[in-house]
Amino acid sequence: VYGTPNVPEVPGYNDLWDEHGWRIYGKVYAQAKIKPTSNLAITPGVKYETMSTRINDVPGYYYSVGATSGRTYSEVSPYVGIQYKPIKAITLYANYAKGFKYPNITAFYAADSNATTTSPATPVTIKPESVNTYQFGAAYNKGPVDASISFYRSDFNHTFSSYYDTTNGLTYEYNIGSSQYQGINIATAYALDLNLSLYGNYSIQEAEYTSNSSSAYGVSTSIGESRPNTPTYLAGLGILGHYMGTRARLYGNLVGPQYIEASTGAPTHLSMPAYATMNFNLAHTFMIHQYGIKNVTLSLSGVNLLNSEASVLEKQFPYTNGASGNYLEAEPMMPRSFFGTVKMVF
Repeated sequence: VYGTPNVPEVPGYNDLWDEHGWRIYGKVYAQAKIKPTSNLAITPGVKYETMSTRINDVPGYYYSVGATSGRTYSEVSPYVGIQYKPIKAITLYANYAKGFKYPNITAFYAADSNATTTSPATPVTIKPESVNTYQFGAAYNKGPVDASISFYRSDFNHTFSSYYDTTNGLTYEYNIGSSQYQGINIATAYALDLNLSLYGNYSIQEAEYTSNSSSAYGVSTSIGESRPNTPTYLAGLGILGHYMGTRARLYGNLVGPQYIEASTGAPTHLSMPAYATMNFNLAHTFMIHQYGIKNVTLSLSGVNLLNSEASVLEKQFPYTNGASGNYLEAEPMMPRSFFGTVKMVF
């Protein structure tokens, strides 16, 4: 900005964003498997994790004042799973887990953007998003048939959302109350012979806020409001084949309607339509065993074979030219595309 590509960088003048940062993440995990009987297994576990983030912003177009911010989070997550086989072909299972998601870099931008020439960045106060997940289901495996059904429920606290400021181009992450996701997953596969099989899956999901909450950015949620960017259902169908060193898969995916989010992170009553894709994978492995090479795999993938022009994400923005009302921005699906890879194992 301002000058030729070789112009010197002048802080506060022609640099838009000059940022330095780091994130350190670590965890310790312990798990045991207890088998009171041959057909019953109990698996308890616990995880301790810590995450530290620091950023330093040099004065620039987006930050007229340099600032530094950071925070360290440490959390403990328990887990327990139970698996029971009443007969050889059927497995019943249930599990519980607690997990945490940590703020992304925008939470630290928000702190830095509050700095002035006489005061430092404000503390990072956003809390980790925590979730308690419960799941139970059954699986059947006998002969050519594989099938499973599971039910799940996830309860979120300090739900993450984000606010996009159209005046300065910055995005701020924040917490907004509690929410709940729950649904059913069904999957099945059938082996036509030793080399060819069909498979399919279907899941239905509902996601909604479970508290009346508000944020510092003027966003409020009510109990029962739908969470945005969450498809109401997902479905897939495919055929999978393998022979010697060749593997091929042709499959289609269907993504159901989902509610659209406002640029402020607020839920809306608008929804985007369902969309579908058709894709394939083809790969062959050549056994070499010379020149220090064990094998070489050539693969080809095709995405969106029908060249659908659907949108995969939409967001609502307010007009910024003084006009009232809103408009939608849409992210189009990837056009028909093909990718090739070469993998060598030494």
